[in-house]
Amino acid sequence: MATERLPSKDNENLIETYLEEEEIDSLVKALSKEIEDTYEDDPDTPLVIIGVLTGAVFLTCDLFRNIDREKLLIDFVSSDSYGEDLESSGEPIVKSLLKTNIQGMHVLVVEDITDTGLTLQAVVDDLATLNPKTIRKCVLISKPAKRKVDIDLDFVGITISPPDAPWLEGY
Repeated sequence: MATERLPSKDNENLIETYLEEEEIDSLVKALSKEIEDTYEDDPDTPLVIIGVLTGAVFLTCDLFRNIDREKLLIDFVSSDSYGEDLESSGEPIVKSLLKTNIQGMHVLVVEDITDTGLTLQAVVDDLATLNPKTIRKCVLISKPAKRKVDIDLDFVGITISPPDAPWLEGY
């Protein structure tokens, strides 16, 4: 479940639930259906769901289980711009762990939470060099008030708009 970190003088790691399991399940099912509908006109081209580790591992797996498509693959890349901090360094490091040759395939990059957009943009730019047929982006939670780059998100579970949106982590 998505959680909100609430820093305080007494406990800097106090965690509260932001989205309940049922809400996340509902969002994943809605996203899965929207993704299926998007790719239904091209069933012969494989769709590779690529999760951005480590935050999107469970979301990626849940989408993989819920998308009804014959030619469906799953893979992962690693990227980090936070380290141990609560603020992005602004310089994401992408470590491609792909075992799948994505050339000519549809690619769906999955991230649990997109705030600055820097990590997702770096991953998309890296994957684009591998010549997929298409690249689309899917996020469970979008925080556009925190964006530092202009990135279009194709599939969004929910949007949290206020600039003072809470720090979220996990799924």
